[in-house]
Amino acid sequence: MRDVLAEICAEKRAHVARAKAVRSEAALLAGISEAPPVQPFAAAFSLVDPRLVEASSVLGASKLRTFFRVVLPLSVPGVVTGIALSFAHTMGEFGVVLMIGGNIPGATQTVSIWIYDQVQSLNYAAANRMAVLLLIVCFVVLTLLYGLRRNRKWGVWGWQ
Repeated sequence: MRDVLAEICAEKRAHVARAKAVRSEAALLAGISEAPPVQPFAAAFSLVDPRLVEASSVLGASKLRTFFRVVLPLSVPGVVTGIALSFAHTMGEFGVVLMIGGNIPGATQTVSIWIYDQVQSLNYAAANRMAVLLLIVCFVVLTLLYGLRRNRKWGVWGWQ
């Protein structure tokens, strides 16, 4: 009887571990898909001169090599902008991650959900501190991004 109970408990633990892993992946995908950086990426890729892509093709480069050696280096500012905007958006994401991933501390709990939990437990001081920290982190990231773009530190060989 003990062996049967031990086996059932082991199966239950394995099932819970698999569910946590699936929820973690779902939360990650929800956070990423919620804020796709499509517009900055598309704008950056469209600014690449088609003649450069054609020249790469004429010289025998594959499409993949052309993308990584020509298109992507010329599109770095737009790609970095898209990643930074997605990061800033995802830092404050709440609803989708909570609905899909749940609220498993250490697995699917994001900063915004942690703040929500602190407010629910009436720990306003901790929630306020974390909210201010989140605001500062996002502000610093966006300020650095736009400061670098304004000073033209991005680009290939100093031009954009």
